[in-house]
Amino acid sequence: MLNKVLQTRNSNLIRRTVLRMPLHAVIPLLQELTKRLQGHPNSAVLMVQWLKCVLTVHASYLSTLPDLVPQLGTLYQLMESRVKTFQKLSHLHGKLILLITQVTASEKTKGMPCPEQKAKLVYEEEKESDKDEDVDEENEEEDEDSEEKDENGEDRDAASEKELNGDSDLDPENESEEE
Repeated sequence: MLNKVLQTRNSNLIRRTVLRMPLHAVIPLLQELTKRLQGHPNSAVLMVQWLKCVLTVHASYLSTLPDLVPQLGTLYQLMESRVKTFQKLSHLHGKLILLITQVTASEKTKGMPCPEQKAKLVYEEEKESDKDEDVDEENEEEDEDSEEKDENGEDRDAASEKELNGDSDLDPENESEEE
């Protein structure tokens, strides 16, 4: 008979039943609900409805009992372990939802064609052999510049040689004056 009563899902019926219960039957009912809550997980939803109703309706009576903690210790431990497990499962659920949304988003982007975009600026680094060739070309250009003719039509190298000998400042007409 108790099994049939405890399988009731109607919250109004549960409330009316708990209100009509005698006070001396409250603790045995709580102990029976605790046993059933520990038993089969599918019946936990119904047992929680009954527990909630009994605890709210008879809270004033239960608060007057001096030995309530030892009598409901099992229920308290059961509820505490379920709450801890629920927190861990809730975190795991959140992580799984995040992972699923990321996977779905990546699958959607894989199916879409990527628009071809050309780079506005491309930097190409020179190889070592290219750098050496550039340095050689620069040196050759400097050599060509130095070999240009000066004002008198002589090579710069020849002019610098005369400067070292002291002959560059002298005009051919004034050579005799120095001697």
